Amino acid sequence: MSVLRLNYSIIKLNKLLQSNLNAKHLSALLHFDSSLNEKKSLILQQQTEKKFQPVILKNLYCTVQSINNEEEPKNQNNKQSSDLQHVYDTLSNTLPSLFIQPMDYRIYNPNLIFENNIRGTRTVGLFQYVKQIALLRTVGHIKFAYVKFEIVKITMSKEDHSVRVRWRIRGISAWKVMLTFWKYKLWNIREAFDSQETWYDGFSTFFVGDDGLVFKHVLDRLMPDENKEILTNDNKIGVSA
Repeated sequence: MSVLRLNYSIIKLNKLLQSNLNAKHLSALLHFDSSLNEKKSLILQQQTEKKFQPVILKNLYCTVQSINNEEEPKNQNNKQSSDLQHVYDTLSNTLPSLFIQPMDYRIYNPNLIFENNIRGTRTVGLFQYVKQIALLRTVGHIKFAYVKFEIVKITMSKEDHSVRVRWRIRGISAWKVMLTFWKYKLWNIREAFDSQETWYDGFSTFFVGDDGLVFKHVLDRLMPDENKEILTNDNKIGVSA
């Protein structure tokens, strides 16, 4: 360890000599000059640091510990992948239950940005986001006698560290249930719902930050497909590089 520090001290010295530093500046930066008292040495060091470019000083104070930290980006990438997977799994498990149980808000940053491109609004803060989800749940139950949130497809992208969800809200109004229930047999009630339901498609992008939390949710309108078939659990989930 001491040999490595000596080598880096030599490298620092070479950089300083190439910068045409005088003896006082050199002594101040490397703390060599014992003729100066501590106070004067500190003042000279501060004056010297202000005089030269920050890039040179950064190279000058490079230490063995900072060199060892070159392994950190690899560990950071692994952590980011793990965080992305956690958000992906949480959304996959909780979004389908949006209308019947509370969401898991632990994956969101307190300063979450929510861009609703359907309504043309933008809010900042987890509290505002929770209020809008609660409003959606309330309106859904008021407007529909039966309502369900379904994931059509969910993917995660490591390029921009995001999770993308194509979703669908399906519902049938109470009026339709009351006015058409006599047309259908009880054992055929599922087909009755399928033929009378209203449905809305949308696309959400959740961006995950370095802290592993979702810091931005962008909501976009998605034109409904002619084919209303929902993908099964086996093929509705995919991963894009």
